[in-house]
Amino acid sequence: MSMSNALNMLQIQRREARAHLEAATKAYADLGSPVYVANSLVMTAIHLCANGAVVEAQSFARRALDIYVLHTPPARLKITGLLTLAVTTLIRGDGVTATQHASEAVEVARSMGYRLLEAAAIGNLADAEAVAGDYSAAIGHAKESMAIWAGSSDKDQGGTDAHVALWSAALGDLDEARTYAFRALERHEQFGASSLWPQECEWCLAQAFRACGEGQIAADALARAHALMLKALEQIDPEDKAGFLELPWHRGIVTAVETDVWPDPPR
Repeated sequence: MSMSNALNMLQIQRREARAHLEAATKAYADLGSPVYVANSLVMTAIHLCANGAVVEAQSFARRALDIYVLHTPPARLKITGLLTLAVTTLIRGDGVTATQHASEAVEVARSMGYRLLEAAAIGNLADAEAVAGDYSAAIGHAKESMAIWAGSSDKDQGGTDAHVALWSAALGDLDEARTYAFRALERHEQFGASSLWPQECEWCLAQAFRACGEGQIAADALARAHALMLKALEQIDPEDKAGFLELPWHRGIVTAVETDVWPDPPR
């Protein structure tokens, strides 16, 4: 099962997707293919994480990496597993541990000469460092990731620009925040091409513009974030909606919309 197949699963409700993913995992187990069992577990983790079941997703990613310890996978599969574990870990607020997982993924990608996987891993490392509170390191790694991606047409950089804008605002560097926020704004319609949660990118943009004193632009970005969140929520099974809304950026979006209370400093 490929990453593209897993991402296609994100377009259907969790109950149906899980049935497909469980069938794939069982088929690989029946065939005696532990590496592909682990890969299927990672794909399941990606789907669960996208739908807000982060604790369960983290468990699946850990199970996969435990299998990889005993059965060496192709480097690409290990990198995907490490980054999935890093994402689930940072969403739960443990940026330090997530940084360790992402750093290992960077090392593996770099050792194999996989430049675009290295760029993806460095980007995840930046996200982890931001959760850990090291915004300067996060900005540095985000820019390093963008420099690698710049030579490829595979990824739009608007979402990363939005993160750099947010982290710069958190550091009080409003000139830098403004520069990257307007860069991101030019491509905000492409956020969904590079992020499972385009609403999170819009939320970053909203906070950065608000910090820069651009109240109306911030309000517009918040409105887009909220609309995207509600649209995504329609695709979630009823029993999973509460977990989806507990994703940290969704909590921030809802609070800002309903009470006009924003994080201070931005985060």
